[in-house]
Parts: sequence; C-alpha cells; structure tokens
Amino acid sequence: MQTSSIERVTPEIATEWLQHNVENRPPRKAWVKELARRMLSGSWMAPFGDAAIIFDSNGHLRNGQHRLMAVAESGATIEMHVVRGAPSDCFLVVDSGRSRNPADVVAINGWPNAKLAAAAARMVHTHSSGNAWWTRGAPFDGREAERAMRDHPRLVDHVSAHGCHRAFATMRIPPSFVVFFSYTARPQDKAQEFISGLESGEGLPAGDPRLALRERLIRAHGSGGTRAKLSEQMVIALYLHAWRAFKGGKKLRTLNKIFDLVPATFALD
Repeated sequence: MQTSSIERVTPEIATEWLQHNVENRPPRKAWVKELARRMLSGSWMAPFGDAAIIFDSNGHLRNGQHRLMAVAESGATIEMHVVRGAPSDCFLVVDSGRSRNPADVVAINGWPNAKLAAAAARMVHTHSSGNAWWTRGAPFDGREAERAMRDHPRLVDHVSAHGCHRAFATMRIPPSFVVFFSYTARPQDKAQEFISGLESGEGLPAGDPRLALRERLIRAHGSGGTRAKLSEQMVIALYLHAWRAFKGGKKLRTLNKIFDLVPATFALD
C-alpha cells in the first residue's frame, strides 16, 4: 500500500535511509554541499518546494539521496514529504519535469524583463556575497534570484533604464553586464555619465575613453567590420579599462586587445 506523509528527518534517520539507496544515479558532492548550506542558512523550503523522498514497494530509496546526504552532512533536522510503497520503476519519471529557473521565478514575481533581470541579479548577488562577480560563484537558483531582487529593489530600475540600448547590442556589450555596472559602479553619477556618453556617442572629444571604446567595439562588431570578433570576456575587459580611465580623468585615444586577463582586469574600481 502506498502512503504519503510529512516527516521530521534527523541526521540519524537520513543515514539509516541511505542504507537502502540502491540503483540510483551517482551522487553529486557539490550539490550535496549546496543543499547542506541552504539547510543551515535557513533558505531551505522543504517540504513544499521539492519532490518527495520516495521508497518503492521493496523498501529501496528511489528519490531524494542528495537531500538525505545533505541532512546527514549538515546535522540539520528537516521536514520532508515522504512516500512509501511506490512502483519500483518510478525513478524513470521522477525529476523529469522542467524546474523553475531564476528567470521563471523573477517573472512569476512580476518583475519586468525577467531573463535580463535574473542574469544581472546573479552578478549582483555574487558581487555582494564577496565573490568575484565575473565568475559564476555559488549555485544560483530561483530562491537566490528572488532574494537578490528583494534585497536590491533598485536593480529593476537599472534593468528598465539600460537593458535595451541598441547601441550596446551593436557593440556586443552584454546587457546583463551593463545593468550590473550601472547598479554597482561608484560613484554613481560618474557611472551614469559614462554609460550615457557611450550609448549616444554625441559630442565626445578625441581622447575621451568612451569614444575610444565605441570605436574599438564598433570596428570589431559593427556591420562590415573586418577585424576578428572579440569575446564577451574581452569586451568587458576593454569596457572596464575605458571606465577606469574615464573615472580617473585620463585620456585614451586607442584601445588595444588585453592579453593578460587577470582578476584586476575586471575590477570595478
């Protein structure tokens, strides 16, 4: 007979249940550590947001090994939805549905331009967590996306203001980076002046770093450009090189390719 219930799972119970873990996929240690982190940080939402812990009619664990390993590793006691007596072939369809990604969660909450907002939120979240913003950092799912949007309510204004400039698309500057830069760079008035001049190009004198950046990127990516296209990483590196020159009041007439892409290359300051 199949049963379904909400149960408190202690580390001892999780360890015992894992003894019945047979014919399951190899566990992913990084995912176990991330789940353990969420359990300890209080961001865990089970039993409401996850599939059940499933045992088949033979008592074998068919779903939930990563969560049980995380309970055992974290030492936390977690409420979980537990199903017993499921068909032995239920693993064929468990977890086959499409989970909500960060952009889905942003859209569900009513924030506009959800895909762009979620991508920018990831950068802001990584940066504010003390990690290098240009790396992917810790796993970033729908819950982290929603938290980042709520922790940074002004981010949506920067998405609306700077997410759809056609000039940036021509220069192949990633929209999510422009939004992240607009929100994060300091001083803010100087950052907005940099973005505005770069976007319009109007009245920029020779030696203005924004003009040098525009010409370099349009020459590489504009229609009829003959140079090799620049990678996204290189575009961002050149952007930040021009920004630091502009903020420091320095002239910049040309922008050459940067070959040594070290962490300092991507510093906002």
